[in-house]
Amino acid sequence: MFSIYEAGNHLLICADYVEPVMHSHSAAHLMISLSDEIEVILENEKIRCRGIIIPSGMAHTANIGKNK
Repeated sequence: MFSIYEAGNHLLICADYVEPVMHSHSAAHLMISLSDEIEVILENEKIRCRGIIIPSGMAHTANIGKNK
């Protein structure tokens, strides 16, 4: 389930994805956890954090499930 909010020059997508497939966007991507840390995979690097800005065009995914 997710919600999409659009305003001017940006979108806000609130989602409860558990582990999306590796993908990239044509715009920068901001990920913020509202609870625990998330594991973000950027191309070949794993990062544990509560929030991250991902540059446009960079392949990424995240593991936000309980089995990190």
